[in-house]
Formats: sequence, structure tokens, C-alpha cells
Amino acid sequence: GERHRLALLELGGEIGAAGLKEYAEAQQLGFRRLACGGTAFGDWAPGAAAASLIGDFNGWDVAANPCERDEFGNWRCVVPSPGVPHGSRVRVAFESPAGERFDRLPTHVVAFATA
Repeated sequence: GERHRLALLELGGEIGAAGLKEYAEAQQLGFRRLACGGTAFGDWAPGAAAASLIGDFNGWDVAANPCERDEFGNWRCVVPSPGVPHGSRVRVAFESPAGERFDRLPTHVVAFATA
């Protein structure tokens, strides 16, 4: 879709022939179950000033699971055990450099349902 096309354009030469899925896996973006029972999460948003993983698993609390940004604009956090249960409703809460908050679906969600 359009979001995929824009992501490819913004990443440009970093992706090469590998594609967005392979790039996301290499950067460890999306959701990953950890051996400890927690869930690791990562998303790419280089223009954001702050990010937090929110959802029904944490009562939609922006302070519960803040993410840390790396030098490439990837935001990551770990939700301790029991992690994010399968089928949870999730969003990423972002803050813009101007201080405005907006929520969106994580870029690398594999499946979603509408209400």
C-alpha cells in the first residue's frame, strides 16, 4: 500500500534489493517473543521526539512502556513477562518535536482487526 511505498522511498538505499520485510527483520522491528516470556518491540520513526507502546495489555498507559531511540530512528522497548498477549490491541504513541501526541498502528503489524 501507500505506507509501504513511502517507507521504501524514505529508506532509499538502505533497503536495496532486500525489501522492507528483510530490513525490518535485520533491524529487529515489529514484535518478538523473548525467552524470558516478555515481548521486544521496535518501530521506525526517525522524526518522532518520543515513542511508547500502548494497548489493552497495559491499560493504554503511555508511561508504562516507553521506547528508546537509536541513531537510525528506530524506537525499541521490552514489555516484561508475560509480554504482549497474542490478539492484543496495540498502538504506538508518538510525540512530535513540537510536543503534539498522535497514535498509530505499529508499522510492522502482521495482522489487525477493525472494531
